[in-house]
Amino acid sequence: MRSSEFVIRHICRTHSSTIPNLTPATCRTRLFRRAVFALVSLFVLGSPAVAQSKLTPVSLSFGSVAVGASSKPSTATFKNTQKTSLTIDSIVISGGNAPGDYAWGGNCPISPSQLAAGSSCSIPVTFSPSALGNRIATLTVTSGSSSSQSIALSGIGIAPVTVTPTQPDICQHARGCDERSENRNSDKSS
Repeated sequence: MRSSEFVIRHICRTHSSTIPNLTPATCRTRLFRRAVFALVSLFVLGSPAVAQSKLTPVSLSFGSVAVGASSKPSTATFKNTQKTSLTIDSIVISGGNAPGDYAWGGNCPISPSQLAAGSSCSIPVTFSPSALGNRIATLTVTSGSSSSQSIALSGIGIAPVTVTPTQPDICQHARGCDERSENRNSDKSS
């Protein structure tokens, strides 16, 4: 008995008790079809793509920020997961209704410089809304052989809050106020 036939018989015996109406013949047919599909996929579609890099997290949310103010930076991380150095062709903020409201910085090397194998770089992003409401955009990193990865950027522009300090009525909070200060307070209210 060949080893492949042994493996198929073992799998079919193991799963025949857990899957109703699964006969050994049906099991062998299913396994054969899956193996053929996997081989055809491999030859027709090519080998499965292996990620060369990873951009995390999938999104950055900045919450509510007053129009004209800037948020604290939130950081995305770009990691080279391959065993050779990687060229970052570009880092761009675009799309959505407010790409100009976001700015990025950081230490990612842009072409012709390269990111070393297994290394990561940081992409801090700040949000400075120019208008009220939901403000969205996309940060895209394009690296070696034009593969690109994106993360969503979102924030809400709110109206700036202005606080006008008022002079406290000291007499109300202190004991022993004389009549003059009480009279001044009563004149203010009339």
